[in-house]
Amino acid sequence: MPVFQKTLIALSVYDKIKSTKMAHYVDNIELHDLFSLIEERCEQSTLISHADIDEMKLIGSTCYSAGASVTDTTAKRGKASTLSQSCIVLDYDGNETVDVEVVVDELNQLNIAAIIYESWSSKDGNRFRIIIPFGFEVIDHALKVQAANYIINQLSFGDYVDDCSFKWYQLMLPPMYHLHSKPRAWFVHGEPLSAFMDEIDKVKFDTQHSQDAVVASAQGMVVREVPQSVIAKSDELFNLQVSNLHKPLIFDSRAGGSLRYKRSSIDKGAGCYIMDEGRAIKDNKLNKKGERDYKRLLFSPREYQQALAHQPITWSDWAEPIEDKLRNLMQYGLNFKAIMHTNAGRGKSRLLQRFAGDDPSKQRYVFNFHTNKNMQSFIAHCKRLGIELQVIYGNAELVKLHRDFTTDEAEAITRAFSKPYDKQASPQVKRQSFKSILTSLPFLKDDIDDLMEKYQQNRDAVNQTNKHLVMSTAKFKALIEYGFDGNLFVSDVIFQDEMTLGEFTATKDASVTVWSKPRHIPDNEHPRYVQYIKRLRMCFLTAELAPVLEMKHQGYRPTIICEPHHEFETNLEVLMVKKTDNDKTHGQSAREKLTEQASSYFDAVIVDGVGHEFNHVSSKGRNNLNVDKLCVIISDPHPKRIALAMASTGLDEDEAHVLLMSDTANQSVGRNTGYRGSSNQQCLLIMQHNRWLAMHNITSNVYRYSSWIAASRGAKLTDEAKQRALFGDFFDTLAT
Repeated sequence: MPVFQKTLIALSVYDKIKSTKMAHYVDNIELHDLFSLIEERCEQSTLISHADIDEMKLIGSTCYSAGASVTDTTAKRGKASTLSQSCIVLDYDGNETVDVEVVVDELNQLNIAAIIYESWSSKDGNRFRIIIPFGFEVIDHALKVQAANYIINQLSFGDYVDDCSFKWYQLMLPPMYHLHSKPRAWFVHGEPLSAFMDEIDKVKFDTQHSQDAVVASAQGMVVREVPQSVIAKSDELFNLQVSNLHKPLIFDSRAGGSLRYKRSSIDKGAGCYIMDEGRAIKDNKLNKKGERDYKRLLFSPREYQQALAHQPITWSDWAEPIEDKLRNLMQYGLNFKAIMHTNAGRGKSRLLQRFAGDDPSKQRYVFNFHTNKNMQSFIAHCKRLGIELQVIYGNAELVKLHRDFTTDEAEAITRAFSKPYDKQASPQVKRQSFKSILTSLPFLKDDIDDLMEKYQQNRDAVNQTNKHLVMSTAKFKALIEYGFDGNLFVSDVIFQDEMTLGEFTATKDASVTVWSKPRHIPDNEHPRYVQYIKRLRMCFLTAELAPVLEMKHQGYRPTIICEPHHEFETNLEVLMVKKTDNDKTHGQSAREKLTEQASSYFDAVIVDGVGHEFNHVSSKGRNNLNVDKLCVIISDPHPKRIALAMASTGLDEDEAHVLLMSDTANQSVGRNTGYRGSSNQQCLLIMQHNRWLAMHNITSNVYRYSSWIAASRGAKLTDEAKQRALFGDFFDTLAT
């Protein structure tokens, strides 16, 4: 962007404040020449009384704005006719504690070019205006707000900056009159704001409080144009979240791309703000330690805007363009890797049923599923549509389906067929044949011949072309890893439901530092598969971002055929508690206590690490958790999993941490909300209070348990806030 030799600014000159007439003219003036004019006006200023000040403002001399405006007399004066801004103009309306000379010294130290002059009602330098040039014409209101916040954060007395300083259309009167003493003016030699653009750009995310990790976890989302009509409603919903989490804060106003807040009802200035992308409200005043205070939030104003801007569409309207994209890739894409990345419950697996009805003699498909229950559900749906699929069984599954076995026998079969795939197994065990494993189980001695015949039929079925194939993802990988056919599945199109972190990364003797300790990453169990799939045509289905980032980072260059979006969910509630860890040092862990209490209230609970029926992996893709009341408990991922995410995606520790927690939350919450939800179904997400999440489903029902049970007047929630809660009766009985 251009920086001028002389610091020129554009001024639009108007006849007077109270007028509908457009600007008389627009002219460029050098900054110091403007200062000379202002300084001269200060010297000529006339003493007036309080009674006269309003009249003088209305009938006084010409006024101006710092920027270019429309001069067409048929247009209307105001924001719409203001084309650009050449300066930021900050109006300080302070009390006896404010001193303009302190600000002048600070601007000199910062080397920022500026004009400062006292306003009409200034007393001992407590009310003044600062004009700081950009060095170029700004046409983006959000950039002006960022620049204003950047300057305010560098200077004292930020609480006393008037809201008009953030407006796009701001008329100014030159110094002509004074109530106390003649106004003074100062000129600060320095650089225009064009020299500080890198620092100003950081202000956009300043209120995220060092949480770039959330930005990394929110990539790949659909971004929609937000109509002006949506912004007011989204601000209203955002402020419900603020009032639930930070009761004293009072919304003051929206200025461009930021929201401004008073610290309390007795606060005279709006000294706190948050940018649309932020997730923490920042206080312009330093605390007693000389540091900035941040009020953390779960969702940003931008996420509410995006959620409300989303227009729901029917499943068929969503599915048809996705299907068209896939068929186009099948026709023209060589060894393509497509990813159907969208919200949980959108109907990704349902779309596969359309492909299952195609003629396999023209193009055979292979459908892979991570869990047997999801695979059986898909087979059943296809059967109801009159579609017969060829099921390829895993070896253990093939044996267990042969006849009825006792529980102990079934477990013995599973253990026996797992041994060859154990990384610690000896070479002799790894080379065990199907028959030798059968022979090692005495209760199968009369079944060996029949099982060997079924084993051969199962192998032969892989090469049949009269039916589409369906199998577990583990079986698919095993066929490639341990098979002998060098062209297996090369002519097929592979559909894989769900993705697993690390399956596309050829890790070997890798180590990553997590939580200040080195963490060894296990070698990839399918190194041949990692290389082989580069030859295949594949489409992956997922609601998680981590494997998508992994494929990109590992050089697979996937085609993203759809993306998730934000959706406002009234039936979702979030409770932030002190801990959700599984530390049993002092008896029952916080996670165990939460699970025990939630299990007696909710229809189902999804939680990891406490031996519960439903965990975050087993619940993937499941429809049986589509219950009236679902509870999801989110905890920190294991450090080894964070290490794997770092190695697979190239993210840093904080980014990987947030990414894994966010993926878990989005998968689990999507069991009975979002596209699976109805007016009767509700979901509670319990998370640790000092963690970040990047979620698909957005809600205003965000509570902190410490505030819910607080007794002090300043901290406890209002009755109105408590009445909005979906699970208030559960919160009342909860003991953490």
